[in-house]
Amino acid sequence: MLARRDLGESDRLVVLLGKQMGKFSARAPGARRSRRRFGGRLELFSRIEVMAVLKGRTGLAHLDDAVLLDAHQGIRGDLIATAQAAYLTELVSCLLREADRSPEVFDLLADALQRLDRERLGVWSLRRFEIELLKLIGFAPAFDVCQECGVRSSERWSLQAGMGGLLCEACAPRSGSVSAAAVNVLRRIQADEPCERVDDATMAEVRGLLAAMVDGLVDRPLKARDFLYRLACEQDRSWAR
Repeated sequence: MLARRDLGESDRLVVLLGKQMGKFSARAPGARRSRRRFGGRLELFSRIEVMAVLKGRTGLAHLDDAVLLDAHQGIRGDLIATAQAAYLTELVSCLLREADRSPEVFDLLADALQRLDRERLGVWSLRRFEIELLKLIGFAPAFDVCQECGVRSSERWSLQAGMGGLLCEACAPRSGSVSAAAVNVLRRIQADEPCERVDDATMAEVRGLLAAMVDGLVDRPLKARDFLYRLACEQDRSWAR
């Protein structure tokens, strides 16, 4: 389950991601009043099997029943793991449109939640998730060459979110704000190469660059991302990279 919110006096609106159905919203009648109706089965990050019926032309499904397959209790026992899961699910929910079908996105998120059930994700894995998700929804970022002239090497680069990639210093001389070190890290993450030690400043630059690319595609701030970063700064400086 990607998200939920109260609806009316007794119902809940839940946002679900199905491997075949894609992202869809459903009304869970009586979910707030009756514990026996859906008790404990409509929690965030849970993997559930549902019986839903589309009623009328609103596009909103009616949730008749839900069976809990995996509550991912390991995530709920760790605050940082919970914050990471909240960010990944919010990211998927914001980047996928209603009725978008992508079994690959489902598998990407399901695998990440399974890993989080056992341990926190490293910063390299978080950045890899973002890049892979962008690729799967059709916005694969291009970090290999300049989008204007095709060169591969430059001292400074400039993010061109609308072009889905970078411009070298020669093509964007006044706006170069991305270091060569950060671009090299992005290339390694995108190629899924083995993780090596990267200084905190470079990883912070990489995080900011990918955040800017995501922000160009969503229509609202990602609250879970901001919370995760604040939490990282407070509890463990290594998570702030």
